Amino acid sequence: MEKLRKYMRVFKFILIAGVMCGMASCASFKEMVGDRFSSVTSSISRKGDQNKDTTKESGSSRAMQRFFNKKNKKSGDQKKRDAEARQIAAVAAVSADEPQVAATDSLSQAKATDTVRSEADLARKAEYNAISEHLNGEWMFDNAYGKVVPGEDDRPSIYFDAVKKRFYSYNGCNYINGDYVIDGSDRLRFDDLVSTQEYCADKPESAELSALIKQTRYFKLTTLRKEEYIELMNEQHRKIGTLHRHCLESLNGMWEVAEIRGQKIGRDVAPTIVIDLPEKRVHGHSGCNLFTGSIYQDPDKELSVQFQGMRVPKSKCSNIGIQTSLLVALEQVEQAHLDGDLRAVLCDEEGNPLVVLVRTE
Repeated sequence: MEKLRKYMRVFKFILIAGVMCGMASCASFKEMVGDRFSSVTSSISRKGDQNKDTTKESGSSRAMQRFFNKKNKKSGDQKKRDAEARQIAAVAAVSADEPQVAATDSLSQAKATDTVRSEADLARKAEYNAISEHLNGEWMFDNAYGKVVPGEDDRPSIYFDAVKKRFYSYNGCNYINGDYVIDGSDRLRFDDLVSTQEYCADKPESAELSALIKQTRYFKLTTLRKEEYIELMNEQHRKIGTLHRHCLESLNGMWEVAEIRGQKIGRDVAPTIVIDLPEKRVHGHSGCNLFTGSIYQDPDKELSVQFQGMRVPKSKCSNIGIQTSLLVALEQVEQAHLDGDLRAVLCDEEGNPLVVLVRTE
């Protein structure tokens, strides 16, 4: 609008100048009008340029303002994004720690479980070894299916080998062997059985004992009047048989004779005796000569031990009296009483002491 008003003023000036043209020469008029018009247009042009510059400056200022506003906005947005990123990182760190803590807890629990299992395995192994050691050795059959098992010299028996985990049995007619398996404190079974195939019409109990071995699933160890017993049971925990043995395992080994019928023997002349119950053998030195013999244990008598078939050379020596007293006393022995592992007393049928033995180192 301001430009329009300026041009209108110029136009009026030209009209007035035209009227005055008659009173002046055209050249002067043209020169005057041209100068005036140039002055006006120049002024208008300068103002326009100033307005343009102002407009440009204003536009530049506004652009700069928009730039800085946008930059500030971007900066604010960046700060917001950075804060969100830090928050997400913190959450991620916590989330990352949680699996690690869970993994650590799981590892600790696994180690604790392994420790418990290891301890349980060791306990079971110790229990198994203890039971197996207890079973180790020879046991006699007392009864089978409620009936007494007969026999003295030819008594049916079963031998447990704790080292090989094998058993060897004689049922009065045939020999049976195989593996035995202990599970826990009361389970027992006989596996991989191998047997001879003799037929014994006069020993019907042999077939019953073979069936008893096959049917055994449980067992129970008991001690009664210094004798050990094993009760054998089937799958229904029903008792089907009984084994027993004398508690004389500690009698095995080498001994020195300390007394014969109450008479003390000096260590310089004391006889020695070696007892081997599993092999049913005895041997030693009488103080004069070497001697040998066999051992018999009556399965129906408690603490039974008998020395039989004693043999000794007939050579003479200065201690022949001690030799004679010892051999006669040994042939009268019917039972043995142990006083720990270091002392044993061999007695006659009435329990009278005959020979006192002490353990040698």
